[in-house]
This record gives sequence, structure tokens and C-alpha cells, in this order.
Amino acid sequence: MTNDEMKAGRFARLARARRVWKFIQDNAVAGRTTYAANYLSAVKLTPKAVLSGAIRLSGSHVEVARGRHWDSLNGCKFTAR
Repeated sequence: MTNDEMKAGRFARLARARRVWKFIQDNAVAGRTTYAANYLSAVKLTPKAVLSGAIRLSGSHVEVARGRHWDSLNGCKFTAR
């Protein structure tokens, strides 16, 4: 397979997930709360929840624990306060 035959932007989701993960981790270490919002709901990511492992990077997805399941945070807008 040559470079011309590869899909354009095939690592774009992975790169975005890593940037979001770093943004969340940096704000948690600084003691700031991060909010992930989409059109339907918002999720409050406190530093305690982030550092305790309730959020993970799984492949090209950032996921948050909801009970026994994991919800993807893809497509969310992230802000920190």
C-alpha cells in the first residue's frame, strides 16, 4: 500500500482523542472542573473523578463511567472552569 492509497485523516480521531484526554488531565491536575457538553446533556468531570479513574482513553474514544457501562464523549464540546 502506498501513501496515496491510504485514507486521508485516518489518525484524526485518535489525535483528537489524545488532545481531549490531555486537556482533561491537565485541568484535573490544576484543580479545575471540566465540562463535556453536547446538544442533549452535559457531563461534569471533577478532578476527583478524573484522577480516580472514572474517565479513560479507549482507542480513539474518551469515555466516562456511568454505572457499569462506559459512555463515549466523542462529539462533545469541552470547557474548563
